[in-house]
Amino acid sequence: MYDCLGNNIQWRSSFNLPGGRTAHSRFEIPLQTNESSMTNMSKQSGAAKLIRKAKLLIWDEVPMAKRQTIETVDRSFRDIMDIDKPFAGKVMVFGGDFRQVLPVVPKSTRAETVNASLVNSYLWPLMGKIQFTRNMRARTDPTFSDFLLRVGNGEQPTIRDNLIRLPEQLTVKYGSDGNAEQSLIIKISPSLQENASAAKYVTERGILASRNEHVDKLNENLITMLPGESKTSLVLTLQMMTPTTIIKKNNINTLTPNGLPTHRCSDK
Repeated sequence: MYDCLGNNIQWRSSFNLPGGRTAHSRFEIPLQTNESSMTNMSKQSGAAKLIRKAKLLIWDEVPMAKRQTIETVDRSFRDIMDIDKPFAGKVMVFGGDFRQVLPVVPKSTRAETVNASLVNSYLWPLMGKIQFTRNMRARTDPTFSDFLLRVGNGEQPTIRDNLIRLPEQLTVKYGSDGNAEQSLIIKISPSLQENASAAKYVTERGILASRNEHVDKLNENLITMLPGESKTSLVLTLQMMTPTTIIKKNNINTLTPNGLPTHRCSDK
């Protein structure tokens, strides 16, 4: 998912907590895991020494991790500690919401995605479950909070093919000109020209999009609505040649890699 600055949004505790790390970085988990894989930690490594000293480990957003990844850590903990217990007896706190994003399995069926989830792991029956039902971020909007719970619990009525109909108060109707993007921008950022220089106004608003091309289109519409003259900062590039192809400037202009804003190359 991307915001209107083209940034790839990853809600991870590694970014939010002081000293936080991703699970793959901390436990040296290989990118490809299976039913017998192990982490790259050796018993003599600094990471293994840290695990031996640890009393409690916190792993957030665990529903997004494949069960094979979590089981890989379990096997490695048993090997490092020489204790044949789940995670070698270490206290593990897993956080996350199964109503959100499950593990991403490319080109998979629904059954394959569910099979990759933690709930199908041999570890799941051994875990104690604590459930939270109050949405703290949406506590000032109980109607929206209840709607999210209905969707997550599969209780929201569907139209067809498991598609749900959004409540009318959550939708933005087309304008008279039929420009959906323009109507959305006006709804989210009313009086944009008068408040464009106010930091509080700008930081309290945002539009999320699922694809970079949608982000670029929204950004273009937003820029045309901002006061002042627009300026383009050109990127200086060198023509790249390989034995089989030449990467030309026009081709580079079409690339939209994650984390980089839309760009245009200089003629020089």
